[in-house]
Amino acid sequence: MEEEQILKAIAQCLADSEIADVDQYERLHFQIVMQDDVLHLYINRETDEDCDYQKLTDLLSSVIIDLEIVEPKKIWFYSRILGEVEPDWQTLIEIETDNLATVDTNKNPEIEQESENVPEIQLLASESLELESQKDADILVTVDGVEKEPEFDLAQYCFIRNQRLLNAELIPPRLNIAQLITTLDRFSEFNRRSQLLILEAYFLNATNPDLSDCDSEVKAWWTDILELSPDENRKLAIWLSRYCYNSEQTLAITEAVFAAQAAIDDAKKAASQGQAQAKNSSTTEYNPNLPISAAQGQDGDTSATSKRQNGKYRSKPKFFLNLALPIGWTLVTLIIVIIGINSAKSTALPTICDEATGDKSYCYLATEIVSEKILTESTQNKPAFKPESLDMSLEYCQIYGNIAAGFALKEASSYNNPLLSVSGEEILSGIYVVDVEQVSLEEESTTVRTVCIFEQTETTSWQKGINLLGMDQIDPAWPEVAYQPSEKQQSLNSLNQALGAYSFFSNFGLNTLFTAIMIYVLAISGMAIRADSLETIYQASFILGIVESILAYLPVIGWWVQVPLECIALGITSSCIKGFHIDWSAGYRFVSATALLLIVSRLLLNWLFLALLFKIFS
Repeated sequence: MEEEQILKAIAQCLADSEIADVDQYERLHFQIVMQDDVLHLYINRETDEDCDYQKLTDLLSSVIIDLEIVEPKKIWFYSRILGEVEPDWQTLIEIETDNLATVDTNKNPEIEQESENVPEIQLLASESLELESQKDADILVTVDGVEKEPEFDLAQYCFIRNQRLLNAELIPPRLNIAQLITTLDRFSEFNRRSQLLILEAYFLNATNPDLSDCDSEVKAWWTDILELSPDENRKLAIWLSRYCYNSEQTLAITEAVFAAQAAIDDAKKAASQGQAQAKNSSTTEYNPNLPISAAQGQDGDTSATSKRQNGKYRSKPKFFLNLALPIGWTLVTLIIVIIGINSAKSTALPTICDEATGDKSYCYLATEIVSEKILTESTQNKPAFKPESLDMSLEYCQIYGNIAAGFALKEASSYNNPLLSVSGEEILSGIYVVDVEQVSLEEESTTVRTVCIFEQTETTSWQKGINLLGMDQIDPAWPEVAYQPSEKQQSLNSLNQALGAYSFFSNFGLNTLFTAIMIYVLAISGMAIRADSLETIYQASFILGIVESILAYLPVIGWWVQVPLECIALGITSSCIKGFHIDWSAGYRFVSATALLLIVSRLLLNWLFLALLFKIFS
């Protein structure tokens, strides 16, 4: 073939050390394409080292002209790195036909001889394109006997690393992203080629584009891209990759987005026209016997007339019905808190002291210090009375009494500082009260009286057989002077009441309500949660709580596993509730951030609620 003869002539020419430096050119690969009277010669380099293109083009053009195998009017020279499609250097040489007539046809008689002395220069003919690079192998195709470059292939471009997103079912893109895709599709083939290469560097290497040589249309297009948020930028990369992978399907989706937006705009326009007509006719008295079609004035204005009958609205807006649950829950909470406060301040004598085995005044005092509820629970299933348990209670309370009087811990033993008085007895089954008095270390004229309440327990290797339920200082003149809890004891009582109320509210859906609140906040904040209504959020919160309770029984250790478990729980919930979705296309990191925000914010709400209860009971 003509191309092979030209390539052999080039190899023979480069092998002549008197004409060219073989070491410089032996790593070059050549390709030739003839199109009518134009010859295209591709110089493929194995490295990005620069060549002496002026010397090389003069040499190669003289070889081609001297051969007289072909008579091109123009010779295009291209240079590129092996493996690349686009050249990084090119030049054109126009050949005058007058010069061709004077060429000596026998100038290179050695071309036909065997080429044993030709160095191993790799030559790329059109029928032997077994190169390392597939892009170079496909550079020549035959159409109707004419060799030319292949058509522009979009499928070679991809701007994401997760290839599964190319054919996954995704939510249609937003309007601005759809417009950017269709704008790229309307570009000329040259602009699309160049911008797709720039997009690869922009998305994969985070390289900002150089727009100095671009036309105004391309600059405006890139300006819109650079103004996108990080989330929109990520979604643009996904949809541009899908466009390159399957342009017809992607363009059909963008057309559907435009059609949906047009329908929304038409509906808004019709609604605004209906509101204008309703405003103009507001001075006319409403006639309940008027047909709906006549009362509407337009087909699109059905919302206003459907709510009116006999001059009033038929039903309340759905929004207020959705708020009924949190409002009702809040009212019940306030009622229960008020009842709890009043019951805590009740002056009725505790009934548990009717079963007292000792002094009832100490029993009443114990209910004030540790509460009747704790005493009732502590008397259940107690072991048999042990005298040594009472002796141990006396010993421990003497230490507490000395500490309350101001003595240091190492001097609090009764052996070092004997107390003024010590007494103790069993007031209920397994419940001991110890009363000690000691002179104040700071004010010797003042007596400090301390009461301790213990419960009897089983003796183990780590437990001595008794457990302190509570203690506090009382007036030395008690019981003539009523017991007044110290500040520390008041705080402890308030905390116990707050924890009790919190436990009650937790059983009645406190965590579910907080979950619903945070799902709503995260959904409107643009995180990875999507919900179409408040009813859906309530349902999802309920199911999510059940799933989290089940996953809590998994044998996993560490706080760091809570985020993956929450992601799993959200995924299970989204598969159970229609209208509740997790945007997995945003990536696992974004979904994990959403799950982490849900966990942390829910803990914060629980802490704030517990603090509120503590403040109320204080």
